[in-house]
Amino acid sequence: YIESGESALGPGGSIFIRAKDGAILEGGSVEVVAGGTGGHASKGGSMTIAAGEGSNDDEGDGGNGGTLTLSGGFANGRAKIDVGGDAILRGGDSMKGQGGSVLVSSGFSSD
Repeated sequence: YIESGESALGPGGSIFIRAKDGAILEGGSVEVVAGGTGGHASKGGSMTIAAGEGSNDDEGDGGNGGTLTLSGGFANGRAKIDVGGDAILRGGDSMKGQGGSVLVSSGFSSD
C-alpha cells in the first residue's frame, strides 16, 4: 500500500515512481500488474488509473479535474529511423468468449 498525505492548506502529497535511465542499454521499465486468480468463475484484479478530482463546487470557479496523459516515449535520435514510442490501448484476450473492448468517450457536461 502506497499513499501520500493530505493537506488542508496546500497541495496534496505527490507520488512518483520512476525507473532510471540506461547509459548504454535500454532504460528501466515500469510495470504495474493487477492480481490474477485461479478460482472457479472468478475475475482477475482490476486496475484504475484516474486523474484527481477538482471537488470544489463553487459556482464562480470551482475545482477542475486533473489531466490524464498516456503517451509513448520521446525519440531524441536525429535519424529518420529513430521513432517515438507507441501508445497502445487494447482489450484483454479471451480463450473462447469475446475479447475485451476498447471504449473511448468524451467527458459529460450538464450544459
